[in-house]
Amino acid sequence: MNSSSRAMPISCCSALSDPKLQADRRRNMINVRSERILEDKKSYWYRLRKQRCLIPVSGTFEHRAVKGWKKKVPYFTGEAGRELFYLPGLYQWHETVDEDGVVERVGSFGMLTRAANEVMANIHNDGPNKHRMPLFLPEDLERQWIEDINEEDMPPIFRFEMPNEKLKHYPVYTLRGYPNRPDGKHRYEQFDWERLPPLGSDTAQTSLF
Repeated sequence: MNSSSRAMPISCCSALSDPKLQADRRRNMINVRSERILEDKKSYWYRLRKQRCLIPVSGTFEHRAVKGWKKKVPYFTGEAGRELFYLPGLYQWHETVDEDGVVERVGSFGMLTRAANEVMANIHNDGPNKHRMPLFLPEDLERQWIEDINEEDMPPIFRFEMPNEKLKHYPVYTLRGYPNRPDGKHRYEQFDWERLPPLGSDTAQTSLF
């Protein structure tokens, strides 16, 4: 998860004329650190605090680093007992211009994240944003997120930590490209990596890659 703690506002004219600024603006909306939304009342995220949305997902993916392996192992994570659930987010509208000079109104949104629980800390264990996880919520807090709530109602939502046992998680074969799996199953089904150490033990004796 390439989380961004703060995105700086840019002028409409600059955003319209510079594709790089447009791309940077969209990239900054990918993930939102929930604990910082109310932290700085001059921040970009604070200004978006009332533009709340829910993102429907069947699960999320993250890579786990294993010492001694050249490549990271991809994992699927979802909510136990829920085939479809919703992640809280913030959205915005902005204008872009294509190569023909046509101005379009485009929407973007960011997924809220928080500090990882034990399971996710062991999966998302590497990289500049390690030990982060999506802000998984139970159904009642999902509904509350898009209701007309006040600022004082938000911190309990931000602090909610999904219990380990409420998450389903397993390694998959790959998230990149469409190679044929050795077992012939769908790419996102569970894959049993040979000699993969259990979560919390990230040292392997032999490289498989």
